[in-house]
Amino acid sequence: MTILTSVDDLNHLSESYQGIAEIYQHTGKKDSTLQYLRYAYATAQKATLATAMLKAATMLVTIYEPLSNDSTLKYLKLSVAIKDSIFNQEK
Repeated sequence: MTILTSVDDLNHLSESYQGIAEIYQHTGKKDSTLQYLRYAYATAQKATLATAMLKAATMLVTIYEPLSNDSTLKYLKLSVAIKDSIFNQEK
């Protein structure tokens, strides 16, 4: 990830974090999955990448939902707000 950070390519960095999160999700490592999804979301948010933010937030909801904690609602609300923003821009 150092190379991507040095060239400040936040879009690719966010995608990389999401890819790593998906690998951890498939191996059942929930803590690592959550960690990399939060990295992906924060990176996308820093660069205002709505689609990447939406993907990360949606994946976070999926992971948090069975745990029934406040983060589920937090990321669900973020997902809805981002979707609304994306669709309002397309009109």
